[in-house]
Amino acid sequence: MCNRKIYKRFEKILDNINYSRSFDTKLGPRCVACFKNNDDISFIYYEKDNSILFNILVKKSGRVNIVGSQIAEPEIFLAIYEIENIINNKKQKKRDIILEKLFENIDEYSFVNNIFGFTQYR
Repeated sequence: MCNRKIYKRFEKILDNINYSRSFDTKLGPRCVACFKNNDDISFIYYEKDNSILFNILVKKSGRVNIVGSQIAEPEIFLAIYEIENIINNKKQKKRDIILEKLFENIDEYSFVNNIFGFTQYR
């Protein structure tokens, strides 16, 4: 499978992981290592006992090569999808907290100008 969008997805994961990071997944704590070697992105997913569950290499063209794996291909991409959702959910929670702080002093039954100068109806 070759698609440049896949490479961009892994670049976003790489930006959020910063080499190695632990995640609380549905199957328990997991560690993910992600780093760039030239233009290729290596993605290594560790089991609870630090044994490698799978290792993939994503080429600049978007081609995904499974270097080594103890699980089947669909489970690999489900694990990656879960990591993406965890990362994106944390970003969404941060945005929600910031928005709550911005609008916490607004009366919900009146319209007022918020800090950006927009009129808001609630």
